[in-house]
Amino acid sequence: MKTLRVSAGFSLVELMVGIVIALLGSLVITQVFSITEQSKQTTTSGNDAQQNGALAMLLMDKDLRQAGYGMNITACTGACEISGFMGGTVTINDSGARTVSATPFVFAPILIMQGAANAPDTIVVSYGNAANTSVPEYLRQRMEAGTDDINVNNTYVYGYTVGDVLVLADTTAGTANVIQYSGADAAVNRVKHEAGSYQLGPVTQAFRYNDAAIPAYPAQSLLFNLGQAPVNNSYSIVQDSSGRRNLVQTNNMVGSQSIIATDIVDLQAEYGKDTDNDKVIDTWDTVTPTGANLSALNTAWAQVKAIRYGLVARSIKREAACNVTTTLPVWRPDGTTTKTFSNVGTNADWQCYRYRVFETTNVLRNLVWSPQ
Repeated sequence: MKTLRVSAGFSLVELMVGIVIALLGSLVITQVFSITEQSKQTTTSGNDAQQNGALAMLLMDKDLRQAGYGMNITACTGACEISGFMGGTVTINDSGARTVSATPFVFAPILIMQGAANAPDTIVVSYGNAANTSVPEYLRQRMEAGTDDINVNNTYVYGYTVGDVLVLADTTAGTANVIQYSGADAAVNRVKHEAGSYQLGPVTQAFRYNDAAIPAYPAQSLLFNLGQAPVNNSYSIVQDSSGRRNLVQTNNMVGSQSIIATDIVDLQAEYGKDTDNDKVIDTWDTVTPTGANLSALNTAWAQVKAIRYGLVARSIKREAACNVTTTLPVWRPDGTTTKTFSNVGTNADWQCYRYRVFETTNVLRNLVWSPQ
């Protein structure tokens, strides 16, 4: 006779208690994971702001260190408006195409274009890259017409390479034109600026700035050789179609734009000036040099010895609690006076993000080292 064995199991109450305990455990694990993930995203987002700001400063510093090379030995430094901007259409990421007008720019190593009503500033940096010479030539005699060759005050036409970008400047009128070197008549010391094309290694390259007649320049005008690839770059804050603000570099010589750092929401800058000529910067301000005449204007520009700028990088992640930032970021352009990055507050949800402030000073060494 077989004996029946009774199998013991869980009662319904026991099963329900076990399920509740498991759910509570899952809830705790999920909550811990969520908090950990949020902390990770916040940390990562802060690191992104740190990296973007550092990258922006690095790339701007590289340009600013060279500001003024090839254009610091002149009565025209900072004064001559130049025609010859390469107009056209440029595209920046998803913002769409935009037209760039043929607007003159100022022949100055550095230019701060102040933003209206605390909007971000724009910093314009200019310098040449001539391999052989950065000393300008004087015109020996007046040009009879804008298409004439340029008679330079030199025994030989030396230091020029076909395709070099030249600036022809009237230091009396304070005007100038961009042209390109297309050759020379060495017998009579004449520099040519003809239209057409030239060979750059295996590439046939068109002269970009010789497609129109220029004004006839008088004797004693200056001819600057800025080399094959001179720089006239603008750094500004541009908002794209998604609403993100980025630091954009505009190459004014060829009409192109590129984003060099994302989520940079403000940029402010000031000139450092030596107003009493004692070789020490004594004034920091936002005033671009002016003058009643060309001589006074150049004297004012000669006081500019440095630039100090600050920028604000914003975290990518929008925090759930919009109280992570309670005061607007600040910087100290003169080392002591506190100024606010007011443009940050123009976004309604600015308090929902974290910010990093970067500021530095660049001495314009090519102006400091210019001959007296």
